[in-house]
Amino acid sequence: MYRRLPAYLKTIVLAVLLAIVTNGGVAQEDWQKRQSIVSEANSLRSQAEFALLAGRLTEAEQLMLRAVDAVAKGLGPNHPEMAFFREALGRVYRRQGRFPEAEAQYAASIRLSPQGRLPALLELGDIALQAGHLDESEKAFADAMSLQTSDSSYRQRAYGGLAAVAFHRQLWKASAEYWSQETAEIVSAVRGSTLLSMQALGAAESRSTVVNEAAFYGFLRAAYRAAQQDPSLREEMSSRAFELGQWVTMSRAGEAVSQMAARYGSPVSANSSKIRERQDLASLWRSLSEKRAQLRDAGRRASSEYAQIVAEMRNVDAKLASIDSELGDNLPSYVSAAMPGAKSLNEVSASLRRGEVLVLIVTVPAFGKLPGETFLWAVSPDNVEWRRIDLDGEAIDGFVTALRCGVDRASWADAVRSRCEHVLGATAVAGSPLPFDAGRAYDLYRRLFSGSKLVDGSRNLLVVTSGALTRLPLHLLVTREPAKRADLRKLDWLVLTKAISVLPTVSSLLALRSNALKSRASQAMIGFGNPVLAGHPTATASAADVDAAADLARRRTSCAAIGGGAPTGARDLAELSRNRDGLADLAQIRRYQPLPETVDELCAVANSVRASRRNGDEARIDMFLAGSATETRIKNLSQSGELAKYRILYFATHGVTASRLRGVSEPGLVLTPPDVASAEDDGFLSSSEIAALRIDADWVVLSACNTAAGAAEADEPLSGIAQAFFYAQSRALLISHWAVDSEAAVALTTATFRKLADGNIGSRAEALRSAMEDMIRGDDARFVHPQMWSPFVFAGDPAG
Repeated sequence: MYRRLPAYLKTIVLAVLLAIVTNGGVAQEDWQKRQSIVSEANSLRSQAEFALLAGRLTEAEQLMLRAVDAVAKGLGPNHPEMAFFREALGRVYRRQGRFPEAEAQYAASIRLSPQGRLPALLELGDIALQAGHLDESEKAFADAMSLQTSDSSYRQRAYGGLAAVAFHRQLWKASAEYWSQETAEIVSAVRGSTLLSMQALGAAESRSTVVNEAAFYGFLRAAYRAAQQDPSLREEMSSRAFELGQWVTMSRAGEAVSQMAARYGSPVSANSSKIRERQDLASLWRSLSEKRAQLRDAGRRASSEYAQIVAEMRNVDAKLASIDSELGDNLPSYVSAAMPGAKSLNEVSASLRRGEVLVLIVTVPAFGKLPGETFLWAVSPDNVEWRRIDLDGEAIDGFVTALRCGVDRASWADAVRSRCEHVLGATAVAGSPLPFDAGRAYDLYRRLFSGSKLVDGSRNLLVVTSGALTRLPLHLLVTREPAKRADLRKLDWLVLTKAISVLPTVSSLLALRSNALKSRASQAMIGFGNPVLAGHPTATASAADVDAAADLARRRTSCAAIGGGAPTGARDLAELSRNRDGLADLAQIRRYQPLPETVDELCAVANSVRASRRNGDEARIDMFLAGSATETRIKNLSQSGELAKYRILYFATHGVTASRLRGVSEPGLVLTPPDVASAEDDGFLSSSEIAALRIDADWVVLSACNTAAGAAEADEPLSGIAQAFFYAQSRALLISHWAVDSEAAVALTTATFRKLADGNIGSRAEALRSAMEDMIRGDDARFVHPQMWSPFVFAGDPAG
C-alpha cells in the first residue's frame, strides 16, 4: 500500500511518523520529570502533615511553602497538580487560625482542579461554620455532597457539616437525619472491615469500636430535642437513638463476648475449632504488627528482628487465607454473629425476663456552646423510658472520684492524696475506715435514677455504662437522702433492693442468651490460689509477720491442710517489672504478699459447691494451691483439654493492672513463680495468655485485686483480664474494681456460693447481692463499710 502512494504523500507519512516517535520520547521525558517534581513535593507535604500532627505549626508552614514553590517552578503555578498542595497549605493556615489565607488557598485549589474541589469545599464549609456563617457553610457542604465520590470519609464529613448547620438553626429533625446518614456511613465502614481487624484482640485496645464518635453523639442530641419539639417523633427517635448510642459503648470486651458466643453457637458449632484458630491467629497478627511498628518507629527497619517479624506476619497471612478458604460457606454466618453491632429496643425487650430492666447510660461531650449531657434508657420486657440527665462527663467524673476516695485506699497514695482531701474535705487515717461520702452517693443516684418507674420497680438491673461510670460499682449508691453522720448500717444502699449485673455492651446480653450454648463441662469446679510468695514488710505488717504468713502459705497445699494463721489483710500490690527478655521479674513477683487465707476461701467455696450437688451428682472439684498454683499447670491443663471440663474456674490471688507494670501493656494474675523464668512460665499469667486458654465455664471467679481494670488506665474496666476470660469462653465473671481486703473477700465469696447451694436464690447476681446485704446488716462491724463489700461486681448474664 505504502509503495503505491505518490511521492509527496510518502513524504507526509514519514514526517508524521517521525513526529509521533519524537514527541512520544519527549512526552515520556516530560512525564518522568513531572513525576519527579510531584514526588519531591509530596515528600515535603508528608513531612509537613507530620509536623502539623505534632503541633509544630511553623515548621509545617515552611515545609508546605517549599512544596508549593517546587510544583509552581517545575510545572507552573496553574498546573492541576497544584490543587492538592494549595489545599494542604490551606489546612496549615487554618490550624494556625489564619482563616482568610486558608480560604484563599482553598479557593485556588477549587479553581485549579475538579479533583481538589471536594476536600477544599469541606474545609471551606468548616471555616464558615466555625465563623457562624451558616448560609456559606451549608452551600459549601451541599456542593461537596453533590460531587459523586466513592470515598466514604468525604461523605461523612459532608453529612456531618450539614447536620451541624441544621443543629445551629435548631432544625432538630433535619439535623438528626443528616447525622443518621453520617453514622450509617461509619457503621457500614465498620461492618465492611476485614475479619482480621475485627477479631484482633491485642493487649492494648481502644475503648470504642468506632473512631468518629462525634456523629453518634450529635444524633443523640438532635434526636432528643426533635422528640421534645414534636412528641409524635418520640418513639421513633428513642428507638434509633438507643441503637446508635450503643456504638459509642461498643467495646473490645463486648466483641469478645460476641465472638465467644458465635464460636460456640449453633450456627457455626461444627467449625468452632477452625474459627477459634483463626481468631488466635488474628490476635497474633495484631501483636506482631504492634512490634513491627515499634521497631519501625525506633529506626530499626534494617534489623534482623524486623525481618523476622515481617516473615512471621506473612506466614500468619497465609494461614488465615487457608482457613478462610476452608470455612467457605459457613464463614458468613459466623461473621454475622461475631461482628460488632447494635440491638433494637424490640430485640432487647424480647430477651429480658420478668423483673429485669436493662439500663444504658451514654455520656455526651460538649458541643459548641452547649455543655455535655447524659442520656439514659431503661428497658423492661414491656416498656421503655428515655431520659436526658443534666450531667456532663466532668461532673460524673467528679462524683466517681469522690466515691472512689471513700472505698479505694489506692486513691490515697501520696501522688494523688491531695485530690481526695480536696474533694472530700477530709483525710484518710491509717487503720481506720476511709471517709465515705454517703451524701454524694445519694446525689448521684438521684441524678441518674430518681423518677424512673422502671428502675424503681425492678429487682434485677443489667447495666451498660460509658465514661467514668465504668469505674464505679453502682450498687454502692444510696437511694434515700442520708442524715448527717448517718450509721452506714442504716443507709438505704442500692444493693439492698437491686441485684446488678454489668454488661460490656447491650449486644453481649443477646449474644449470651441467643448464641452461646450452656457449658458442656462435666466437672464442677477447679481452683487456683495461695501462690508461694515471700512478701515484704509494710506499714501494717512487720518482717516477722510476713515471714510467718509466707511459711504458712507454703504449708497450706490442700483443703485438708487448712489450719490457723491470721490473714494478711488487703492484697497489697508490689510493683512488677519485666526484664529485657519480656519475662516477669521473678524477684518482684516474689515480693507480693503471701495469701494463705485464700485456702480458706477456696475450700469453703468448694464445700458450698459440693453441698449443691443433687441427684447423686459426683462432679469433681480440684484445687491447685501453693506450689501447684503455677502457670505451667494451668497451661498444661488447657492444652490437654482438662481445663475445659470445669463449669466454675476460681482464682484467688493477686490481680495486677497494666499501669502497675513498668514497660508492660497487659494486666494479669500472679501465680507461684518458677526458679527460672521462661516464656512458658514466669509466674505471671497475662491477659493475652488468658485469652489463649481453652475453657468452657459458666462462671469464672476472680477473687483478686483490680480484675475489672482495663489494659491501661484510660481503657474501659472490662477490657483487661475480664475481656480475656470472656474471649477464652466464660459466660459470666465475678470481678473486683480495687484492692480487696482478704477477709472480706473470703466472707463475701463463700457466702455467695453458700446461698447458691441453698437453692433458694435463682441467680448468681442475686446471690452476690444477698451476700453483700448480709455483710452490711451482719454483726461484724468491719464489714459494714462499702470498702469491704462493694468492690466485687457480677459481669455477664445473671440468669445463666
